[in-house]
Parts: sequence; structure tokens; C-alpha cells
Amino acid sequence: MTIPELSWKRFEHVGDVVRTGQRVRGEVLAFDTTNGEARLSLRALQPDPFQSFADNVGVGHRFSGTVTKIVPFGVFVEHDPRAT
Repeated sequence: MTIPELSWKRFEHVGDVVRTGQRVRGEVLAFDTTNGEARLSLRALQPDPFQSFADNVGVGHRFSGTVTKIVPFGVFVEHDPRAT
């Protein structure tokens, strides 16, 4: 399981999401028969917050948020739905 597939939410350490010996339910994304590994996703079984946002916010809608990152192609804004 890769780190991005653990959760939609941001976390500091893998141990914040799962622990050694913990039983989890996930979705199989791929099999690597050469190495005998399966790629799993816990996130795939959780609601997609981006889809939820897109379903509830239309073009022209205004909201408040906090800029978390600036990159050459735009900015990342953390939106708190309680602040809308």
C-alpha cells in the first residue's frame, strides 16, 4: 500500500492512520505477480472529498479558505465547509 492510498486526510506519520497488526479493509488496485505483492487502497473505500466539493459548489460560488501551497500552475486552498 502506498502512502497516498491510506487516507484522503493529511497526516504526519503512517502510524497516525494504521498500526502494525491492525486488521484493515481495502480495495485491491493491482497485483504484482513477479514480487508476490498486491497494491491496496484504504482511501478507495472512503467518500471522495473532492467529488463531494464539486457536487456542492458551482462555478461562481465564493468561499473562504487558507492558502496551503503555491506552485507554478496555481495555488492549493484548504476549504473548511463549516466556514461557508
